[in-house]
Amino acid sequence: HEPDHGIWELRGPKRHHIHTKAMCFHTVDRALALHTLEMGREQPGWLALREAIRADVLAHGYNPAANSFTTAYGSTDLD
Repeated sequence: HEPDHGIWELRGPKRHHIHTKAMCFHTVDRALALHTLEMGREQPGWLALREAIRADVLAHGYNPAANSFTTAYGSTDLD
């Protein structure tokens, strides 16, 4: 939830990196799928987390003028 330098991103000011958030979404999505498959039920907290990450990235990570996702929230640089 906090801006950071990211593990793969260029060093500079701390920002909300889209790639990092997308990987967080993917991790929660896959964990949810595995848990549902193995346990036969969903994890409501994980569902909420996955959807919160998705909504946040769609609301703040997409630049309509560039018709693309950007490197970080508030950036015009493409990743």
